[in-house]
Amino acid sequence: MNKEYIKDVLRKVEKRELSLDEALEKLKDLCFENLGFARIDHHRELRRGFPEVIFCQGKSLDQIKSIAKAMLEKNKLLLATRASKEVYEVVRELTDKVFYHPVARV
Repeated sequence: MNKEYIKDVLRKVEKRELSLDEALEKLKDLCFENLGFARIDHHRELRRGFPEVIFCQGKSLDQIKSIAKAMLEKNKLLLATRASKEVYEVVRELTDKVFYHPVARV
């Protein structure tokens, strides 16, 4: 969970850029978010000191992109393991602050 994310949602409500219902929709998945094919633990960082990690092996590029997008909306740090160059390219579409290590596949 990122406190800045919560503050940002509340600021948008205060400025009337976001309705209360829209804010509730954004905040409902603070702990866990179920994407159907993956369940993201957004509170892992609070409990373990490091946010959720994407284990890419066995997932499609679309699934990885959806997971990465959901994670980046609530946290600025993202780690993907067993990643290919194609995964790197997909995540790079979401953020330019991405690095790929081909030997480690992260």
